[in-house]
Amino acid sequence: MSDSNKDIQVLIDKYLLDNITKIELDMLQTKLSFNPELADQLQQDLEIVSGIQSHGNQQLKERLKAIHKEVIVDAPQKAKIRRLGITQIAVAASVILLLAAGLWFFLSPQASTDIYATYYQPHSNISLTTRGDENSLADAETFYLNKQYAAALPIFEKTLVQPNIPNADQIRLAAGICEMELGNFGNAIKYFELIIQNEAPLQIDHAIWYSALSFVKLGDKARAITMLGVLAKDAERDHHQQAKNVLTDLE
Repeated sequence: MSDSNKDIQVLIDKYLLDNITKIELDMLQTKLSFNPELADQLQQDLEIVSGIQSHGNQQLKERLKAIHKEVIVDAPQKAKIRRLGITQIAVAASVILLLAAGLWFFLSPQASTDIYATYYQPHSNISLTTRGDENSLADAETFYLNKQYAAALPIFEKTLVQPNIPNADQIRLAAGICEMELGNFGNAIKYFELIIQNEAPLQIDHAIWYSALSFVKLGDKARAITMLGVLAKDAERDHHQQAKNVLTDLE
């Protein structure tokens, strides 16, 4: 293991054992922001914990308590304990602490759900066609405005693969929101990233806002804060006040 990975491992172990300072937590957030693979793995582990917390599997909880006692409580009495880091045992041993203290590196599932539900509204100000148009895109716009997102999305996807599409970034925005409505937040972010890269003047703020909410829903606090900060710093940008409010809620 490289020295860098060892440093991350130490910070993660401290986090899981509820023995991390605020400065160390900030360091961990920074390190994981540059290591998406490790961050994704930690997020998966926390989702497992969330499932245990939500569904109350008592038998598994009792097993985790036993592991916690063996690895954490009895460890000082043993001559030598093999360092496991983030393995199934280390995660399992920390679950009881997480359940008891409610500490999460990213947002807790409940917190992310509450914030998302409070602030998310689908973008309704879209106009992809002119009056009288009779084509598949017009149908998609109708589906979208009627909240029939599963019907609208395939048409948006088919349209976007064609060359020189007018209003392409607005279609991407609508497609991204369809993905959000269908629970596909990773796919939604990909659409929004294209809009941001294109610096589309009418859609970029909306793309940043919905990207941030997608990261909130995914529990990625660091990336959500980064996106929200762009809007919160400039009072002239769309979603400025909403972004400030969400940042306050994330603190």
